[in-house]
Amino acid sequence: MLKEFYANKHDQKSILELSNLIEFLRSKLTTQIYRSNKFQLLFTSVSFVLMSYSLLLIANKPAMGYELSIYSSTPLIFWIALIFGLMNGMFLLWASISTKSRKQFYMGFSQVIFFNSLLLLLPTLRNYMLIMGRGDNADYVGYARDVSIYGHIPGYNFYPYGSVLISQISQILNISVLEVSKYIPALFVIIYMLSIYCWAKSFKQDPNFVTYSIIASIPLFFAWFFATIYYMLIATLILPLLFYTINKNSDFGYRVLVVIICLILPFTHPIIALLFLLYLIGMFIEEQLSDRKSHKISLSLIMLFFITSSFWYLDQYALTKNALTIIEQIENTVLLRSSGTTTLTVATEYANKLGYFSAAKTLLIMAFDELTYYVFSLIAIYFILKNSKKDFKSISLCFIFGSIFYAFIFISTYAHTPYRLTNLDANMIFTPLLLGYLMVFLRKQYRIVLSLIIILSVVTTVASLYQSPITKYPNDQFTAYDISGGKWLLDSKSEHIPTITLLSPLSRYSSLIYGSNYTLSHRSSIMPRYSFPTDFNSGENAIFPANSTQYFWITQYEKQAYSTVWKGIGQFSENELNSVDSCKNVYHIYDNQEFSIYFVKPYKVGE
Repeated sequence: MLKEFYANKHDQKSILELSNLIEFLRSKLTTQIYRSNKFQLLFTSVSFVLMSYSLLLIANKPAMGYELSIYSSTPLIFWIALIFGLMNGMFLLWASISTKSRKQFYMGFSQVIFFNSLLLLLPTLRNYMLIMGRGDNADYVGYARDVSIYGHIPGYNFYPYGSVLISQISQILNISVLEVSKYIPALFVIIYMLSIYCWAKSFKQDPNFVTYSIIASIPLFFAWFFATIYYMLIATLILPLLFYTINKNSDFGYRVLVVIICLILPFTHPIIALLFLLYLIGMFIEEQLSDRKSHKISLSLIMLFFITSSFWYLDQYALTKNALTIIEQIENTVLLRSSGTTTLTVATEYANKLGYFSAAKTLLIMAFDELTYYVFSLIAIYFILKNSKKDFKSISLCFIFGSIFYAFIFISTYAHTPYRLTNLDANMIFTPLLLGYLMVFLRKQYRIVLSLIIILSVVTTVASLYQSPITKYPNDQFTAYDISGGKWLLDSKSEHIPTITLLSPLSRYSSLIYGSNYTLSHRSSIMPRYSFPTDFNSGENAIFPANSTQYFWITQYEKQAYSTVWKGIGQFSENELNSVDSCKNVYHIYDNQEFSIYFVKPYKVGE
């Protein structure tokens, strides 16, 4: 009896000691969490203070002219604050998984969206007139300007969705189309990231899957294009929203929204519309072969999208003509006949000019995030198919078939330039969800490795988002001097005298200033008939080769591009471009320090 008493007493003592230990650990754990929250609050506050200070510096020192690199011209503190803020947002998202704190999640998610938006708004903050203005971006601004001027969609505009959107925002806010175009990228990155969140949430998987998918979506893919209003980009960024509505189309309201977006998408960009049609067909086939009772894709939805797209493409001669050319190129490839110029052959020419080592280095910098995400997405797809995850099987097949489609048109056609197809791969929209699934599936140590890869991808996407010497391409910036010089030439030149082009076609300036209809109406005068000669003598009293009277112009962009970034190509030097002033038959008729206009006459011996 006494022995039993002491045994019970010993057990009570052990239980008491265990209770004290648990209470001690609980109190310590609570303290650690409290301290952790304090550190998180501190880091978040520091990130916003640093960013506020950097924005103040930027506001006090805007860009006054052409900048070869937006990275070196922007205060270093901005890039430090940006990377720190994105990392802090990612850390908050990561911490919310263990703490189950929704407040922490929303704080981290909001910070990521805010800092990514600031990254896209940097050209506007730096007082740039337009980024990538020497490409189609200027024409797209012109298309939107035409809608505002004429009050309807001109027949030559086969990208009406973006034009109407920008024009309507311009009229509602009473600001210029050019100004609206600067804010559109930030608007669509917000839509994109919110759509990824909603899309991930619609799968009703592990709650951590949503957070991991958001973490994986932090890097901004599509180097160079994410900061522009390229209509192919806008079409790509609305795809996650469309897939979200498809996932929720058991609800009648969402079903209506699916139909509306499917009616809109064909008017955004033909390649994305064709790719989405491929997605729909793939998802439909997968659902028919599965044993699921409820199907999200119906044959009527596919037919609706196909008919809408067909009517629009058949109505647009340019689209139909290009489509027939692409089909002919594909036919030649399949039949092993020579298909002429393809995106692959053009890419090879670029590599030859730059040198294969420089080209490979540039590709790695621009596409590191895409390449690594592709590898991990394929690993995720392997586990999805192995474990028969029905919810993710459809997006896995979409990713595979879409990637094959992109690779095929890259090799067999010239549907777009190498830069466009490399940097604007619409299949990347699936990768955040695929990596989100993989992070849920992996063990902790592998999950940490994948998180480090995402962190590295964030850095590389920031470093490759804008054109710069880092990627062997000068900053394609339109300055106020460029626009004023282009306007002077457009208003002053004779309609009957042709132009010579170097890197900046006059048609880009006319579209940007007066709209695309003006460019088409004055096409014979504005479009260059000749290229800048590479064989003129640049010495004193040299003769500029010309068979007829012509205009040409040289900008700081071209001087900087050839003298620094493309110096190794050996095509032009800054001294050679400056020496045209000494040519006997060249007259310098305009100069605003960054935009020089010349008038050249044929030279006759003895003059």
